[in-house]
Amino acid sequence: MDFGTRYICRKMHAHRADEESRSGDILGNSSMAESGWHRHYEPTVSNTSSGAPLCDRIAENYSDVFSRRHLRADVWSLAFGDHLEKGGGMRPFVSLEEVDARTLEGNHGGKGPIEFRRLLNGSDFESLIDFVDYTVIPPGSTIGTHEHTANEEIYFIVTGKPRVNVNGQERRLECGSIAVVRSGQTHQLINDTNENVAIFVIQVRHSQSESHAPAAA
Repeated sequence: MDFGTRYICRKMHAHRADEESRSGDILGNSSMAESGWHRHYEPTVSNTSSGAPLCDRIAENYSDVFSRRHLRADVWSLAFGDHLEKGGGMRPFVSLEEVDARTLEGNHGGKGPIEFRRLLNGSDFESLIDFVDYTVIPPGSTIGTHEHTANEEIYFIVTGKPRVNVNGQERRLECGSIAVVRSGQTHQLINDTNENVAIFVIQVRHSQSESHAPAAA
């Protein structure tokens, strides 16, 4: 059973007492009422007409059931719509090979090209994470000085030894080091070495209304 099905069943089960006090078909569809869909919506209870648990039948008819025009609005909001808003398409794993690399020239006013992959974006999380990037800064390239507003960003150094400036404080970092820029602060990364620098970039916004995901770090 996939995540969406389990989420819907939990939602319906949690609101069982409220729904049982209502009259009529919970799905607002007479054909479903005749088949017994409205009688039991607890995950562990079998329906008398088919003998199969409701959640199993939802899984079998997932796309058909939730595309019906007569699906009642309160059930949609309670179960499926809420599930989508909270990241119904969230991926548990992602690898570099699955994401095409993009090249940017003069990122944030910096010098030279950088290459990045947006491994995850806001739709992959229920929390306030905007994105997770894997970025490669070749020798001589930089990420220019830029300010962050209503969000915070982490540079996690994977390879190389870049110079990183955070709000006027500069340090040479290496593999395993982290630099954090906070709202109202600026940061910059300079690769003045002869080797590539690779970093993970993670941006987290302060609130849902402040979502902003730039093309790259």
